[in-house]
Amino acid sequence: MLAYDQPITRSKPDAGPKPAPTSASLSVSQLVQLLWRRKTAIVVAALIGACLTVAVGKSLTPKYLATAQLYVDPRELQLVDRELTPRSQDISGLAMVVESQARLITSNSVLMQVIQDAHLD
Repeated sequence: MLAYDQPITRSKPDAGPKPAPTSASLSVSQLVQLLWRRKTAIVVAALIGACLTVAVGKSLTPKYLATAQLYVDPRELQLVDRELTPRSQDISGLAMVVESQARLITSNSVLMQVIQDAHLD
């Protein structure tokens, strides 16, 4: 039981001298020296981690696949801003238009939409 009217007695002091407290902090130079001594272990761990990452990445199947196509209409393309005469469509210009429209029609996104709309599965 605890007696509140009695003085607090201390336990016996240690017989030996107390060891000096060690500092748990590292200086920057000590940290650099420690890392330099462990450089092979650090490099080996990094290589093992990289190899494991590549192996896991190659073994997983992708969840999403994205493709993009950019269509540039060549009819309004003016390379020089100041022309003396208005541009007229020549045969090569019309051929570029036909080729770009053909690529647009045969693109995957257009063909997949046609297949889904026409139920051609």
